[in-house]
Amino acid sequence: TTMAGGTTSAALCVGIDGGGTKTKCIVTDRCDHAGEEGDAGSAAWRGTPCWACPPLGAGHAAPTATQGGVGSARHEAGCVYRLRSAATAGSANPNSVGVDQAVKNVVEAAREAVAKALGYEDGWRAYQASGGASGASRRRLSVCLSTSGVDRAGDEVPFVEGLRKMAREDLAGLVDGSTVAIRVVNDAYAALASGVYVGGKSNNPLLDWQADCLVGIVSIVGTGTIAFGVKESLPTAQEEGKESGELKNHFETARVSGWGPAFGDTGSGYDLGYRLLCAVARCHDGRDARETSLTAKVLSHLELQEPQQLIKWAYSRNDWASMAALAPLCLEAAGEGDQVARDILNTVVEELAESIRTLKDKLFATAGGTGGGNGAGEPAIVLVGGLMSSKNILNESLEAKINAMMPGCAVLYPECEAAQGAAILAQREAIQRQS
Repeated sequence: TTMAGGTTSAALCVGIDGGGTKTKCIVTDRCDHAGEEGDAGSAAWRGTPCWACPPLGAGHAAPTATQGGVGSARHEAGCVYRLRSAATAGSANPNSVGVDQAVKNVVEAAREAVAKALGYEDGWRAYQASGGASGASRRRLSVCLSTSGVDRAGDEVPFVEGLRKMAREDLAGLVDGSTVAIRVVNDAYAALASGVYVGGKSNNPLLDWQADCLVGIVSIVGTGTIAFGVKESLPTAQEEGKESGELKNHFETARVSGWGPAFGDTGSGYDLGYRLLCAVARCHDGRDARETSLTAKVLSHLELQEPQQLIKWAYSRNDWASMAALAPLCLEAAGEGDQVARDILNTVVEELAESIRTLKDKLFATAGGTGGGNGAGEPAIVLVGGLMSSKNILNESLEAKINAMMPGCAVLYPECEAAQGAAILAQREAIQRQS
């Protein structure tokens, strides 16, 4: 496409993970195994996600099954993406920092990463200092922002407007602001994509990131918890027969839990911490006659001397994270065989598994065709979040419970960052727009 100011080249694909404390943006582009832009490259590299390609300047080597990528040859004409740059900023959750600040943080991370990817190693300020001149070519952008706090229709609008303004004004000399594609979804999408589309040390990719629809369940277990499901499907034969209008894949979604600590947030880190304090109070009173190591653990952790001091501590907290920070103490005690802690663990595991099963019944009433757009199997279940990030007694117990309750569902743990999952979704959008 020729336009004033230069010729637009292949799209940069931008993945943004917006968290409650930090926003991370990565930029990827098409390359071949020799590092050349805009070329799908050799067969050995086709279909390989961006993080399997070394950054620019590092020697390329054929990917292995454990690096991620497509575990089959079902999609022969795959594109290859290379990680070009990354940048971070503050929270993108409008419920935490307000809409204006959340948008500002997302734009800051995105324009910094894009400027770095296009030759300004010191970022957007360096591009500004250069006078913001237009280069020989301006790149198209495909952006996916997957962020917490975007749950209702209309929540995405300020982010779309902010990113579009960034492309048209802040980076006008580098990118083609008239063709930028922007997709804003909640944080569960990137988490799910990073689980089902990326292989790791323990598994090959379950789905082909270009050929298969995004289908599955993600259970996020951290300070809070939510179970979220996505079922993407292709346009129907009737829709494909239409001559006008842009064809879009269909997305069905459902969620269970995620109401927040004010509603109990059962199964979350907050819930574990709250149940721990309740157990300590009961055991100290004698309402539960069992011995428990939880009392000593929590007093040591908070640097207190007596259980009664917990009252002042608990009522002086004005954030949910402080309560959730006690959760690892409960898991530690449960791992050591403390029966009081074990009871708490079992209750939490039951709650989490029940949320997942309820969601599965809502969204995947029939198993056929739910395995990933290729007509196979039950939906995968991806476990993510602070309490799922490393092997512990909670995720081991939850995985065992899921296997018993829903034996046909694969349980996956992402081995890449959520920003990379968002980048995959941006890459898929760019490919679909070209097809």
